[in-house]
Amino acid sequence: MLSSDPFSVRSRLAPSLFLIVGAIGAAATLFWIVSSGGGHYTAGRGRVLVVSFVLTAALTTLNLALRWSRWHFLVRRFDVRVQTRDSLRLYFATLPAIATPFYLGELVRAPLLSGRFPNARPALYLVWLIERLTDATVLWLLLLVSRGKTLALAVSVAAWVLVLVLLRWIVDAQSFRQLVRPAVLTPLFGISLTAWLLPVVALQTTLRLLVEPGVGFLTAASAVASGTLLGDIAGIPLGTGVTGSTAIVALEAGGVTPDVAVASAFAFRAGTAWYAVGLGCLALVLTRRKLARLVRPAFAPDHFDRIASGYQDQIPPHIRDRLLARKIRVMEPWLERAGITPNPRARVLDMGCGQGWYACQLARLGYRVTAFDTSRDQIAQARAYAAKLGVDVDFQVLDAASLPFRDNSFDAAYAINVLHHIIDLGARQQALDEIVRVLRPGALFFLHEINTANPLFRLYMGYVFPLLCDIDEGIERWIKPSELPAVHQAHWEPEIDYFTFLPDFTPRPILELCGGVEATLERSPIRAWSAHYAARLRKTTVQS
Repeated sequence: MLSSDPFSVRSRLAPSLFLIVGAIGAAATLFWIVSSGGGHYTAGRGRVLVVSFVLTAALTTLNLALRWSRWHFLVRRFDVRVQTRDSLRLYFATLPAIATPFYLGELVRAPLLSGRFPNARPALYLVWLIERLTDATVLWLLLLVSRGKTLALAVSVAAWVLVLVLLRWIVDAQSFRQLVRPAVLTPLFGISLTAWLLPVVALQTTLRLLVEPGVGFLTAASAVASGTLLGDIAGIPLGTGVTGSTAIVALEAGGVTPDVAVASAFAFRAGTAWYAVGLGCLALVLTRRKLARLVRPAFAPDHFDRIASGYQDQIPPHIRDRLLARKIRVMEPWLERAGITPNPRARVLDMGCGQGWYACQLARLGYRVTAFDTSRDQIAQARAYAAKLGVDVDFQVLDAASLPFRDNSFDAAYAINVLHHIIDLGARQQALDEIVRVLRPGALFFLHEINTANPLFRLYMGYVFPLLCDIDEGIERWIKPSELPAVHQAHWEPEIDYFTFLPDFTPRPILELCGGVEATLERSPIRAWSAHYAARLRKTTVQS
């Protein structure tokens, strides 16, 4: 009986179609090798070529990871907030699309995401165009360098920037205007250049394995750049024939013997283009069910409800206990200065309490704590945790944008790693306004957040951590300590507490060994690049 779900039928056919495309391309490549006269030499160097293929495939894997990070980076700049894991699955599952004329098959990502993200289609079309322009520019620069035409480098880069500026003027969209900034163009160009240097290194390594030690980096760069550019211009899927033949011509011009040029081009193409197609087919087969859920605009369960049962396992216990102690210790002196000492009359509000670790600790110190979260399953876990400790906390399931409490009813409030999960800026502002409303005049709200002012930590939190742990999805809107949102009837205190530098995967022995170094960094001029920070919002004493 045939399935009534057309997507399920397509998901079964797609791997077969891509495998057929790959087989045709591989056959065409083999035919090209034999026709080029390098079949005999290639067959006689089988072991060396296998080693070359493995090394090239390893570098290609790194190249693809960089290209995914670039794609994800650009997609985020257009405010398409696809989860990091879904982004990775989609990118690799659509890699076989590079075996289409002019890489046009990559545009399939736009309609696949448009069901879940209404603004995805035009944004991803632009992302594709920006990627192609950037790749062409980098390859052209490599070709110029290999031919000694260094004076034209600056002109070429300026032309690339000019084209992007013209695109910004034509498109005239707010998200695209944000793209053409040095803070965006620099990583875009840097990632692209690094990604294209990897296949150059792969080709040079292959040549040296084939006993061509005299071949320099520039010769390999010329072969990769000229072959890829002409293959792209020809529009033939993966530039079959054109790319390899052009590379061979460039290698021979650099002094490589014809047999070695043909054999190295064969190993290089197998370990780059066709390896990528095969890896994409494998990714498509392995992730097709999860991709099917991604492309359907169906209702998705609350993220924190889904991970509630295993939430406590996401962070090592010694890291969790350490952060718990540090963040409580940051708040205590400021509470004391405000006259809020531990007693049953001192009411404290925990916004987005999760599993209640901080609320229970403050309750153990003697505060009267009310804690809320939007996730029912997290609240259930928090109540069980409080019962286990024997502490009394009022846990509730509430929306931060609409609190049921009276005005001026709390002495203090805090949110620990919560606000970056509220990606709707209007909803975030409502939540802050509600917190200020329920605080008494002069009371403090402590904002604990991940400090992404450090670009390396921002890279880790945006691209790596969501792949390792389920807590973050990669769609978060980070709040830098230099960009705290204005809140009516409240002001941010000038002092910001910066603390911790060691990452959350640091083993306990190393953590204990480096504790003194971390304490020194927290007092140093680079403390603003710490992993965490706490800011204080004070409600004004005079109501307007």
